[in-house]
Amino acid sequence: MRCRIKIMMTFLAVFPISVPFHAAAFGQSIEYAGSTLWSGVNDVKIGGSYAYCAFVNGLVILNISNPASPSFVSQTCLQEEAKAIDVAGDYAYIAGESSLQVINISDPARPVLAGECPARDKVKAVFISGNYAYLAEGFSGLQVIDISNSASPELTGSYDTPGSAGGVFISGNYAYIADWYGLQIINVSNPTNPLFAGSYDSLHYAEDLLVTGDYVYIPDAFNGLRILDASNPAAPVLAGRIDSLGCAMGVHVNGNYAYVIDIINSRLHVADISNPASPVLAGHCDMPGRPDGIVVSGDYAFAAEYESGIQVIDVSNPSNPALVGRYDTPGLVLSVFVSGNYAYVADFNFGLRVLEISHPANPLLIGSQKIEGRPCDVFVSDTYAYIADADSGLRVLDISDPANPHLVGTFEKSGRAHHVFVSGNFAYMAGDSSLLIMNVSNPANPEFAGSYHLPYIGDIFISGGYAYIADGGWGFQILNISNPAAPVLAGRLKIRGEGRGLFINDNYAYITGKFPGFQVIEVSNPANPVLAGSVNLGRGTTKVIISGKYAYALYHGLQVLDISTPTTPVVIASYEIPGGAGNVYISGDYAYVAAGRSLMILRFQAASGR
Repeated sequence: MRCRIKIMMTFLAVFPISVPFHAAAFGQSIEYAGSTLWSGVNDVKIGGSYAYCAFVNGLVILNISNPASPSFVSQTCLQEEAKAIDVAGDYAYIAGESSLQVINISDPARPVLAGECPARDKVKAVFISGNYAYLAEGFSGLQVIDISNSASPELTGSYDTPGSAGGVFISGNYAYIADWYGLQIINVSNPTNPLFAGSYDSLHYAEDLLVTGDYVYIPDAFNGLRILDASNPAAPVLAGRIDSLGCAMGVHVNGNYAYVIDIINSRLHVADISNPASPVLAGHCDMPGRPDGIVVSGDYAFAAEYESGIQVIDVSNPSNPALVGRYDTPGLVLSVFVSGNYAYVADFNFGLRVLEISHPANPLLIGSQKIEGRPCDVFVSDTYAYIADADSGLRVLDISDPANPHLVGTFEKSGRAHHVFVSGNFAYMAGDSSLLIMNVSNPANPEFAGSYHLPYIGDIFISGGYAYIADGGWGFQILNISNPAAPVLAGRLKIRGEGRGLFINDNYAYITGKFPGFQVIEVSNPANPVLAGSVNLGRGTTKVIISGKYAYALYHGLQVLDISTPTTPVVIASYEIPGGAGNVYISGDYAYVAAGRSLMILRFQAASGR
């Protein structure tokens, strides 16, 4: 049975508010506990002294009364990715992947979910006008939602555009739709019955737009900025253009200037549009990362950068815009290992981050260590953290003081390293085409011990003198590593799909990967592994971990399986996580999920026998 659990949780700058949302299935109850290390900003809107930001994991509210130093106010976790946002009055309207979420923001420190309305397709953009929310829903076109009752928004009208609706703007009685290769203008004077009014079909790739007066400003990817005269909505015509803007994907207009984001060159362009028929570039500002959304308020532009947070640009002098502030976000949370009251996180874009988790609902970042490379995996043994670095091999950090981790040893290798497992005096590392074994009896000086060639390693697990390999080629292989200098093949089994995750428990190996997703192999005789059971979890299942009689497998979230009878595993519950999940660690009553754009902490209560 698959339970989709809709969750909302708000965090304050000082303490969390606990809202009990959970679902139970066959003795297994899962609920959201907390999350941290958010990244992945898709959109931003300004309301008064606050910036309302659509993150992968939900809503983040920042205080921007001092634009040079935006400060965190609260975050609200939603169980689907927040793609876009608009703000009107006391409400923030968030376009999720499959719904419109309405959040009461009358108290920015304590947002409250007010209501939601399911969408027909993936929502790309949202615009609020009066009592209606207008959604650009890709191949489902324009959807109109009545929001007069915020607790119960409902679909009231729709119009199926010919392309893929990516952006929407309302001006007067018309909805202007950026519809991929063209502009669609829809008469919405009667929101329950939108009608075609006009179109312009000579665009390259349009996903955003802004209307002011009689003009429509459209960033047209590699064709630059297009300015259309829509004084006659039935027949809009090209009025002006600027071509050399890299790849223009977002626009905001303020007064006589248009602000265009260029995702190829990571740049904000400022164009003088005082004469729309003859726009000219006035200035530009290079950005630290790729901008994805832009909004201008007063003398400041706020850019949403998916990878690196919110950037604040002073545009008081349009010919010389300058970065003046930022709200930084972490990188990519790829792996987590829990030891005692600490969670150790491999941040792909930074290094190692250490969180104090004695109160899992309120994890606190207490330490970090920058690593030059791309950390993919972390394993903790004693007072050391071992990092598999995609660029250069193994990194060993001393974590005897979790608040001050520091690098003590390295093992350089060519090619990619993406998994690490430590057992005794040896570290086992999965590379592109081999299993590498390092002697780490002296962690400050890891030394090569042995290797074994394998075409592709999805995951590794060490137990009882054997290395168990989830192999993308064969599926499952077992190596005898009693002599680490000369590992030898003990047994192997060709399985369906591609092995990506692996865990050994008692006499069974549990493997996740592509279809069928979850397979159980009996390994009491390593020379002759035998398929014992399987269950279809769909495509793309990654990591798996066993705790008691339950298996926890990752796909676009967490799936829980009852394996009390290993030959007949049964899915008993699931929890969807925005952006997917790549790694999980179970500790006590909590699951710590490396969810890419956050560390997600889930609480569960299992039946006896864990």
